[in-house]
Amino acid sequence: MVASKLNAQIVKVCSMGLKPVHLGKTIAELEPYFTTLAPKFGFNVCGEGGEYESAVFDCPMFKTHRLVAKTQNVIMHEDNDTSPVGYL
Repeated sequence: MVASKLNAQIVKVCSMGLKPVHLGKTIAELEPYFTTLAPKFGFNVCGEGGEYESAVFDCPMFKTHRLVAKTQNVIMHEDNDTSPVGYL
């Protein structure tokens, strides 16, 4: 996704090591951090297994338009220190 220049933003976190502060950041921004989580928690950098969810807001296939979120709100589903679950 990073090499393909997708603007994929994190819209859900659900894993040890991820926090609500990561919501709205791009996968490209977080890639170095994701690689540090892999050995610590068995984190899948691609998000497989439910670590995070992403949404593509822009990519080379979007020829004329890109998606823009006019507002962003964080909704906490489970607020704990170990593995918080939050949505953007």
